[in-house]
This record gives sequence, C-alpha cells and structure tokens, in this order.
Amino acid sequence: MNTALDLLALGSAWLVMFGLALNAPAALTRPSGWILATLLGYLLPGLGLLALAGLGLATPHLLGLALCIAAGFGTSGAALHRLAGGDAHQAARLVIGSSLLALPLMLLLVAVAAGPAAQIALLGKVLLVGLLGQVLPYALGRGLLRWRPELGRRLAAPLERMAGVAVIGLIALIAQQTLPRLVAHAELLVAASLLVSLLLAASLGRQRVQDGNPQLLLLVRNLGGAILLARVLPEPGEVLLAITAFGVPMYAAALLGLLCYRHELRQPIES
Repeated sequence: MNTALDLLALGSAWLVMFGLALNAPAALTRPSGWILATLLGYLLPGLGLLALAGLGLATPHLLGLALCIAAGFGTSGAALHRLAGGDAHQAARLVIGSSLLALPLMLLLVAVAAGPAAQIALLGKVLLVGLLGQVLPYALGRGLLRWRPELGRRLAAPLERMAGVAVIGLIALIAQQTLPRLVAHAELLVAASLLVSLLLAASLGRQRVQDGNPQLLLLVRNLGGAILLARVLPEPGEVLLAITAFGVPMYAAALLGLLCYRHELRQPIES
C-alpha cells in the first residue's frame, strides 16, 4: 500500500477499535453460534481454494486469495457491524481473537512460499501492527470509559460516526487506486467472487436483528494484514492483485448486506 492507504488504514482501525471500546457493554455477550460460523468461514473457502488450484489458477493469485481467507476479521467489518446495530463488545472480541488465530495461519503460508527466514523476520512486525492497530486503541478506550466515564460516553457517538466515514473512505480509496488493474483479470475476479460466495454461505441462517447482522464480521477479512505479508512473497505485485480482487466482491457484498439489513430493519417501523 502507498502512504495514503497506510495512514487511512491505521487511522480507521484506531477509530473503530477505540469507538468499540467506548460503546461496548460491561457484560460479555454469548457467542450465539459464532464458533461454528467461524469454522465454516475457513473450511468452505478452503475447499474453494483447492478447487481453484485444480482449475489451474496461477500460484501467486492462489496465495493472495489464501492470505485473504486466513487473515481473520478486519476492523472495517467491525465498523459495518456496528452501523447495523451490532454489539460492540462482541465485535471487538471477534476482531482481536480472530487476528491472534490468523497469525500462525498467515505466517505458515509465508513460510511455505518464501521460506522460514521470511516468517521469522515478519513475526515481530505483524505482532506490533496488530498491537498498535487493534489491541492498544481498544485498551485505551476501555481505560477512558473506566476512569472518565462521562467523557467516554460523550465521545462514543461522534467517534463511531467518524469510524464509519473513515472505513467508507478507505474502501473508496482502495477501489480508486486498484480497480483499473483488474480490468484485464476477469478470471481472478470470478475466482475471488466464488470465495466470497462461500463465506456468505458459511453464515446463512445466522443473521438475526438482535445480532446486528454478524455476517458482516465473518465476511470482511483483514486485508491490511494480508497486504503486509504479501510484500515479502515471490511476485508480490501478483499477490497484491489477488488481494485487491478479493476486496472488490467482499466490500461490495458487505455494503449491499448493510444496506439491505438497514432497509429490512426499518420496515416494521414504516409499516
């Protein structure tokens, strides 16, 4: 990513995680089927990757798509989850927890493709980015809510709105900078759309109004983490192209799901 994308990605992650901390309830929520949904969210697209490998998709493109699947939940998914009225504590716990689970999966992919030396060199960097971009802002937000609860409650709503704007801006910037490269790679977009469809299938039947559309969290992966690891892989340009191709249907499906969910949520009120 270039400097603008780096800064916007980090800034949006800070706003999302800090806002989640301020909006999170004191009590933990029940998983409500998320363990099974998360497992299916890795298993089904994993089978899809095997099918794509059998169909002869280029190795760098397969690796880029695999990094997207293994990357865990992204903070942009948490922001969309909150825009749909989802639980803030559930979102933060799933984003941080899935990032910790994703780390060995992603580093294993890098080790297989680029050798153990690359894995060791990246370990500290990936951990530091995860700490600074997700864990630290959430911990600071919870600390503010504990020691200055009135200030935290006043900041919660505006910060959440800013986080939503930052995430949409990040999506728009990625689209503006990368979509022209995908014009000549229709087969890659089809392959990525297949994997996104499998992610959606993994969460069918689990969308409930009180959950705030948890499909958005399962669907939106941590593409920033995938891009970070792509830099050290062979043919990084092609790996990044595959990550971008995954992001197009992923964000399109997530935004469409958010719009449909909010429309459905308004129906009883309007009627």
